[in-house]
Formats: sequence, C-alpha cells, structure tokens
Amino acid sequence: MKALLQGLAAFGLSARSAYVGDLDGLRGTAFFGYSNNSLGSEDTGGGYDAVGFQIEGPGQRTQFGVTTGSKVAVRTDDSTDYSGFTPWVELATVEALKALEARDVGLVGFFAMPTPPPGWLKRNGAAVSRTTYAALFARIGTTFGAGDGSTTFNLPDARGSFDRGWDDGRNLDKGRAFGSDQGPANLSHVHGTTVSTDGAHVHTSTFTREKITSNFVQEGGNAVFGDQESDGYQTVSTSSGGAHKHSVIIAASGESEARPYNTAYLPCIKY
Repeated sequence: MKALLQGLAAFGLSARSAYVGDLDGLRGTAFFGYSNNSLGSEDTGGGYDAVGFQIEGPGQRTQFGVTTGSKVAVRTDDSTDYSGFTPWVELATVEALKALEARDVGLVGFFAMPTPPPGWLKRNGAAVSRTTYAALFARIGTTFGAGDGSTTFNLPDARGSFDRGWDDGRNLDKGRAFGSDQGPANLSHVHGTTVSTDGAHVHTSTFTREKITSNFVQEGGNAVFGDQESDGYQTVSTSSGGAHKHSVIIAASGESEARPYNTAYLPCIKY
C-alpha cells in the first residue's frame, strides 16, 4: 500500500485514504480501501483487494483496484449522476505478459518489412548465443544446427524456400525428418504424344530421261537412269515399308525450379 501511495502521489493524488462502504458513491480523486478488505462480488464479480484509487475528471470517473494476487482491475463511469459504472475489467500484469510472451517462443512467422520486429529473429540459419537466447534454445535446441557446439546454436534457414507442415506419420511426405530441408522436385509423370500412322505405302520419285543417239543398246548413250528410246520423265516406286511410326523428341523448357506464383516476405522466429 505504501509503495502504491508513493507512486500515485507522483501524479498529484492526495495521500489520504478514503475507506468507503460503497465505491459507486466515491467522489473526487482519491485512494480507497474497501471496509471489508474486498471490493465485493457486487462490484467486481471476483473479490478484488481493497487497495485502489479513483481519478475523477469532467464527466468521467475511473477506478483502479489491485488484487491480493497483484492483478489490476479498472472500471469507468461516464454518467452525470454517478450511476453508470462499467463492470470491472481485469488488466494484464507484467507477469502475465511475460508468460504470454514466453508461450510464443519458437513461433515462426512472416513480416511485410525487411527487418524483424522486437522479439523476433530472422530465419537465416545464423549461429546465435545459447545464453542470450536461452528461452529459444530451450525450445528448439540444435534441431537446425549446433553452432560452434558449445556456446551457439543455429536458427532455421527459410530464405528462398516455402514452409511445409511436418508429415508426422501421415505418409504424404514419407520418411521426412522434423526440421529437415528438402530439394525441389516434380511428381513423377509421363508426357503423352501421338504420331499419326499412314499405313502401308510406297514412295515414288521422278527423274528426267533422255533419248539415246543410237538404237537401243545395253551399254553406251547418255541416258540418266538407263537406256531409253525416247525423251520424257520416268517414275520409280520403292518397296513398301509396312505400317510404322516415327519417334518424337520433346525439347526441354522451364527454369531451374518448380514453383507456384508467390510473394517474398521476411521469415522470422520468436525468441
């Protein structure tokens, strides 16, 4: 109580205590203590300790009550006839805030800015102190690297990669160790290609022939393909190759990785 009085006196509050039986009827700016050492269920719903103070200004009263467990409750009255107090609302204590912050140690997230906010570190694989970041080391240990083996440990490295939920026995990502990295890959597949067939057929070719200068002989003359007795064109047919298909080569395309459309954010971890 003494410490509370000294602290509030710094804000210009009177050092007097107003022990009242009905806090709703308290007037002016003053400290108060409830007569039965409790704010009573009718006022608080939870029995706050009698130590507290009220600040009254134009058109508003605000009361603060401190519990025996160092919890703080507040309520306000904006009425003109002192009848409109809101229910007591318990405020978070320093201890509660610390516990809440400790609960989130090891949480990972992304931020839309290039530097991490207070309480967060970049997930860049850096080796950091086991002492300075003792709470984080207690949570993740050397899962992502042992640092120098004695005084440091490594943070996870999420630069340029996507986060993925650990398989944990579901067998969609079989054999995957917790915290392990995984290289790029595509699902095994085949490409379907169809080449039409023409069935059995022959090919023909045409060449020019010239008349020889003498009667038909087996040798001599100037025929292109063979001895001919007249000028003109000659066609030659090849033998049938039967029904068949031709192989097709598909050229490679794409870049150095498979990826969906994405946006780059800063990956961090809470310490």
